[in-house]
Amino acid sequence: MEICENGQLRMMCGRATEDYNGKRLMFDDLVLGLTARMISLAAGVSHATGFLGSWDFGVAITMLKAAISNRLYSRDGFGFPGPPYTADNYSASTRAALAEIEGGTGSIVERLLGRLYRAVGADQLAEVQKHFT
Repeated sequence: MEICENGQLRMMCGRATEDYNGKRLMFDDLVLGLTARMISLAAGVSHATGFLGSWDFGVAITMLKAAISNRLYSRDGFGFPGPPYTADNYSASTRAALAEIEGGTGSIVERLLGRLYRAVGADQLAEVQKHFT
C-alpha cells in the first residue's frame, strides 16, 4: 500500500495467479477482495481529509494468459472449469463519486472486474457476485 504526496493511493499485489497442477489459476478472492478494500480505503481517506470529490480507480493484472478462475477449478477440478483468459494482461478503470463509494463497493468492483470474470465464466458464481452487489 502506498499513499502518495499527490493524493494517489496505490496497492500492488504480486500474486494474482499461480501455476498449479498444469493450470494457471487466478486467485478470485484475492483479486476481488483487494479491489474492494482499496475502494473502502478511499472512502476512509475522504472522510479523514474532508475530500468530497470523485475518485478514479484502476486495476491492472499481468500474467493472465491461460488463467482460469480458481473458484471454478476447485468446484470442478476434473471437468471444464471455465474458459481460460486469452490475453496476457487485463486493465480497467472507472470514476466514482464519494456518495457511490459510501453506498458500497459492489458496483465499482463490478465495473473494474466484471469484464474479466465474464471472460473466464465465473461472473455468476455466488462467491463472485457477492463482490458485485
